[in-house]
Amino acid sequence: MHQFKRFFLLTAVIASFIIPQIVFTEYVEIEPSTAVTQIITINEPQEIQPVVQTIANSPMNWSLILWTIYGLGVAGFALRFLINLHKIWKRIHNNPRTKHSAIYRILLKEQLPPHTFLRYIFLNKRKFEVNSIPNSVIKHEETHAKEWHSLDVLFIEILQVLFWFNPLIYAFKK
Repeated sequence: MHQFKRFFLLTAVIASFIIPQIVFTEYVEIEPSTAVTQIITINEPQEIQPVVQTIANSPMNWSLILWTIYGLGVAGFALRFLINLHKIWKRIHNNPRTKHSAIYRILLKEQLPPHTFLRYIFLNKRKFEVNSIPNSVIKHEETHAKEWHSLDVLFIEILQVLFWFNPLIYAFKK
């Protein structure tokens, strides 16, 4: 069931970018008709008055304002994303680790719940040493690492940086 949900969510996000780009074109062939066309000429020249509308200049450049708000949002979410990546990198390099097959177990001093990033499983050192972390939790985190679940999370995080204004990105992230 988890594989189906993962496939469905990733496919839905990718499809949401592809579907608006699809254009359906229908060509209709018109058969020549034998109808007689009449040309009506009017001897009196008509004067056509051009319609001129003046557009009032707005004192505010709304396009610039909206792009600035968007840019600030992207900058803020990108900064948050990079700070979180830096925190993970620091945890990997500043804490002891053990290698179990192709997966590293990072033993943390902090009281954080077990979690995974790429091939790294983060566990509380004290709980790990006294074997108080259930084996099912460790297997669960190993499955996340083996199936590269972090790439899905990174993909959604990057989309959140770009589409921070879209409420649906938060639903997909959850």
